[in-house]
Order: sequence, then structure tokens, then C-alpha cells
Amino acid sequence: MYVSARARIVLALLVAGAAATYSDVAVSAVARDGSDAVARNGVGIRQFMAGVACVESNGRYHARNRRSGAYGKYQIMPRSWAAWSKQALGHKARPTPKNQERVAHHKFTRKYARLGSWKRVAYWWLTGSTRPPYLWASHGRGYVAKVMRIAKRAAAAPSRVPARCYPKLGGKAATGDSARSESGVVVRVAVAALNVRKGPGVNRARLSVVRHGERLTRLDTARDAAGRNWLKVRLPGGRVGWVAGWLTRKG
Repeated sequence: MYVSARARIVLALLVAGAAATYSDVAVSAVARDGSDAVARNGVGIRQFMAGVACVESNGRYHARNRRSGAYGKYQIMPRSWAAWSKQALGHKARPTPKNQERVAHHKFTRKYARLGSWKRVAYWWLTGSTRPPYLWASHGRGYVAKVMRIAKRAAAAPSRVPARCYPKLGGKAATGDSARSESGVVVRVAVAALNVRKGPGVNRARLSVVRHGERLTRLDTARDAAGRNWLKVRLPGGRVGWVAGWLTRKG
């Protein structure tokens, strides 16, 4: 059967549109279910941020690009900082080291939830474009390759990447799961059944299950690579594990 060139183009566009829609749905589902967004090569948010920081500024919080004005560890443009800091922090903030980390983490994790690929997030960070890889410019491909090479190294051999490039919380390099102490606070289980896991992430081994209304003592908090909040808790019997913080309530 003869199919005109125009008809073939229309068909190709329809197929591409369907694929894009499926991809968006799949990525949204991943973001909702609490996946830690770690790729098969072991690259998660910490490793990716280390790759970007090393390439952009060699991990320096006060680096400034004289031509563009881009500033800081992740070289955020001044015109972007005001809006991005408000999105991440709730108000316009100064680009302190702590704020740089929080704003970059916020943008990276949300862009990953949309694009589903750390490579595509890297290309967007450089160019502002979310176009598919087959349309990437050569300079963008080179940038992505550099970022991912360091990110993969951070996943395979963390000590081979300078500590200053890793994201930091409280002044310490977060080469592992980032956590801060919040001991003594009591939370209640807000769902019918909640898994208690060995670490902060849905991919960690399950230790036990707690039921609705049970009271747990919060010891620490941590965020997985998708930015979800996890709580390290002590169970009524004294055992310690991690639960999804968004499925609990204070008190």
C-alpha cells in the first residue's frame, strides 16, 4: 500500500507523541512512589551533584564567571537565583553555601522527575533545553559526558572524587545519605500499615511493619535521591529503622 510522505511524517509524530506521554506518566509514577532515582550505574542525586560541581566550579562556593555572572558551586545565573531560591526555600535568599546546596538539590530532583535521566538533567543545566538527546549540540554532549564521567566515578569509587564536590549538609560532605539529628520527637503512623526499612529509601530491606496510630520516636531525618523525607525511628520495642516521613504525623 502506498503511503504518502506527508502521511508518514504525521504517523511518526503521533508515535513520538504517544511515547512522550507514556514516558511522562512513567516518570510521574516513579516520583510519587518514593523511588530514590538511582540509575543502574549507581548514579543518584549525590553523585550527580558532585559531577556538576566538579565541572562547573571545581567545588568552589565563591566561584564567579566573569562573562556570564554565574556564581557559586553549581554556577547558577543571577537572573535564575531569585526565582529558584524562592521556589526551594520559600523566600528570596542570599547564595550562601547552604542555600546553594538546597536550591541546586531542589532543581535537580524536580527536573529528574520530569525528564527521567541524569544525562538530560545535565544538558538542561547547561543549556536550559529539555530537547531529546538526538537533538543535542556537540558542546552539550561534551559537557554531559564530563558530568556523568565524574558522577559514575563517585558511584564506583567515592574517594576518587574531591570531597569539596559532594553536596554538603551542616558543613560535612554528604557522600552517604544526608541526615540531621532531630531526636526525641514523637510521630504517629498516618496510614493503615507502614514499612520499616533498614535505610532511607524504598529500595532498602524491610525490617517490619507498623500500624496506624502507633507512636514512634524520631531519631534522625534523611532525604533520598528523589528528595523524599525519611525518618529514623525507634519502635515501641526498642528496635531502630527508617520510615517514609510523609506517611507520618507529629504527636
